[in-house]
Amino acid sequence: MPESLLPDVASVNRRRGRVQVFSDYVRQGYSLRELIIAAQDTGHWTVAATPEQLADAIEDRFRAGVLDVLSLNGLASDQAA
Repeated sequence: MPESLLPDVASVNRRRGRVQVFSDYVRQGYSLRELIIAAQDTGHWTVAATPEQLADAIEDRFRAGVLDVLSLNGLASDQAA
């Protein structure tokens, strides 16, 4: 992918960090396929664990001062396979 197709990071009002990350990937020679795969990484912390491990992980991040929003996603117990 030609670097000329990417916007100048300074011209971006939101998601500047993402534009910088993808600009770096392009400079490293990522193919379009590799960029699409990399785009699936949202940069958000995710964890899959037992309830106890999950609680410990959340507490660790909270105590470290790096947890400001918590969003839980998953299957309801009656939908679990």
